[in-house]
Amino acid sequence: MEEQNQEVLGESGLTAPEEVDESVEDTIDSMLADRRSQPVYIDDLPDAIGTDEQGVPMLILGKDSLIVIERWYKNRWLGTRLYKVLIVNPITGDIRMHDEEYKQSAQTNYLTAPKSGWRFKQPVPGLNLYKRSKPSYEAPKVVASKVQPVDDDGNPVEKKRGRPKGSKNRSAEEMAKYRSEQFAEKKAKREAREARKLRRGA
Repeated sequence: MEEQNQEVLGESGLTAPEEVDESVEDTIDSMLADRRSQPVYIDDLPDAIGTDEQGVPMLILGKDSLIVIERWYKNRWLGTRLYKVLIVNPITGDIRMHDEEYKQSAQTNYLTAPKSGWRFKQPVPGLNLYKRSKPSYEAPKVVASKVQPVDDDGNPVEKKRGRPKGSKNRSAEEMAKYRSEQFAEKKAKREAREARKLRRGA
């Protein structure tokens, strides 16, 4: 990597992390990971970390370049993000970045992070890590079949709304008997209430 494409941090005090630290954005991404249940497929993307003539790992991308980082914490996928590289320190391996999608700053180290399973990739045109694809299939729709009533000859009969005339009507004798029974029952309850009142007043 050409030195003019990188900005060395110098005496900024930035140190290479010994292990990956969790943060607020990691918590958000872990929730997304639980919903998606598996990492975004980035195996086909070209690697962003190469080696120099001495075999030392080096970041192929320079300042203002975009980089795809797949992040892990103890075998748990934290998410795959697209960052813009702001500052690179080729001596310590520290990278300062910015997530244009979530408007967040981030920092990692391309020398130590791969030991925790992190992967650094180069993006390709049309790459979208944040849009979830719609399933290519749809659940079959169940259509309820209507049963058409027929007469004795098998001809379809138009079904009318409401109950058939006289199907639940009672005769005059039945209604008279029902009313008399209701009247007798109410009379017996009323007499029982009056008897209780008289006993209480005695």
